[in-house]
Amino acid sequence: MMKTEEEAGRILIVDDSEQHRSAIAGEVSKLGYDVEVAPSGARALQLVNTEEYDLVLLDVVMPGLDGFGTLRQIRTKFKQQELPVIMLTARGAADDVIQALRLGANDYAVKPILTDELQSRMSNHIKLKKTLNQRLGVYILREKLGEGAMGVVYRAEHNETGAEVAVKVLPRALTHQKSTIHRFRQEAFLTSRVRHPNVVELYEIGKDDEIFFIAMELLINLVMN
Repeated sequence: MMKTEEEAGRILIVDDSEQHRSAIAGEVSKLGYDVEVAPSGARALQLVNTEEYDLVLLDVVMPGLDGFGTLRQIRTKFKQQELPVIMLTARGAADDVIQALRLGANDYAVKPILTDELQSRMSNHIKLKKTLNQRLGVYILREKLGEGAMGVVYRAEHNETGAEVAVKVLPRALTHQKSTIHRFRQEAFLTSRVRHPNVVELYEIGKDDEIFFIAMELLINLVMN
């Protein structure tokens, strides 16, 4: 499905293989995105420091500055929501995935990846990047309060009542793991059964497209997990 002009974003594809760059760029362009390519990590860093992108597709294995090193430097300037990075590589070892996520990758996809799956991942990360003043379910996200390993928390308003709430969003990189989704929702379910002054009240366990979230009582001193 093509993106509308309003939904489209600017994508930077970083891969040392001209064949891979061209193939990925061709598929991403067909989806309606504005695409730019970089043949190395060093060139990618030059571009992200001078141009504005909505998302980076970053290969891991590259000569010189590899994908992990490039990601590490990107994260010294941009937070995960400010510039989402999807590691797109032929390496799918668990250690590589863990390292990428610890360095601040938003997602990790193993090549070859189906166009529909890549589109879904890019679309959701760009949607999260542009979440402020956007709707997630019946909530309008107004301000980012903090982030941790298991989610990003926003100050939000109920679209109909205007009531302020806190909305915790599960990172897109973790939604491919059924066990993580189960844990995310199970913790929320258990919280909803507790009534105590020191426990936040939970309003909703929701899902918008492929984004899982929890709406709860807004506290000033909210602590991230």
